[in-house]
Amino acid sequence: MENDKNVDHEEIKEQESAKRAIEEVDDDSKNIDERNKKLKSENTNKTDHDPDPMTCDLVENDKSEKTDEINVEKKEDGGQKKVKPKINYSKKKKCVLLLSYCGSGYNGMQRNPGVKTIEEDLTNALFKARAISEDASRNYGKHMVPFKELLPDINKHLEPKIRVFALKQVTRGFDCKTRCSSRTYEYILPTFAFSPTFAHTTRDFRITNEILNELKLVLKKYEGTKNFHNFTSGKDFKEESAKRYIIRFQVASEPFLERNMEFLVLQVQGQSFMQHQIRKMI
Repeated sequence: MENDKNVDHEEIKEQESAKRAIEEVDDDSKNIDERNKKLKSENTNKTDHDPDPMTCDLVENDKSEKTDEINVEKKEDGGQKKVKPKINYSKKKKCVLLLSYCGSGYNGMQRNPGVKTIEEDLTNALFKARAISEDASRNYGKHMVPFKELLPDINKHLEPKIRVFALKQVTRGFDCKTRCSSRTYEYILPTFAFSPTFAHTTRDFRITNEILNELKLVLKKYEGTKNFHNFTSGKDFKEESAKRYIIRFQVASEPFLERNMEFLVLQVQGQSFMQHQIRKMI
């Protein structure tokens, strides 16, 4: 009998313990439901006029008045403050120029501080024509006006000895030094340079047909792929880079008179040239 009573007592304890566990779970569920209802109620009452702080800052910035066009910024007290106008530079574009120049009166083509050069005058003209910005004066390319309006403005700021004929946009990787198929040079020189004797090197000299034909034959010998190591400096005969391809070398015009002196135009076209090569060839 005692054993039966102990078993009944233990069963009662287990039932009471299970009941308390169920009640605790129910209480937790009720608390969770209440919290969910409270959050749902708060979200329902929240409107578009009550954004979070980060969004609020953005909205206020969006609503601020922009007065860049009249260069005036409004203050909170109702006053006005003048601000520096912002220059809207367009995207940098790489372009190539087709130009011609007469080197008389200049100290070469490339920029050389302190002396007058073709590149220096060209850079100044591009800046004055608003073709490049001030911070790009050492590196052509930051265009601020349409291309079709550039040529007249550029030439307006250049001396008559320099003229830009065309401007074309190219890809960023374009390099005129390595991508061109050939180079053409023209040299204008007095015909007395071909006089057979030094005594005839005067303004009155006139080239004969015999000398002219002989000149054409000599120029023809330069054409083709040949080793020109003797027409430059610092090149050895065995160097592969001493070989250059000359497409044509010819007399490009009939003899003409200028200020009672006879001149001739020589034209040479080649794939590439070495330093001083053309001058020494002539």
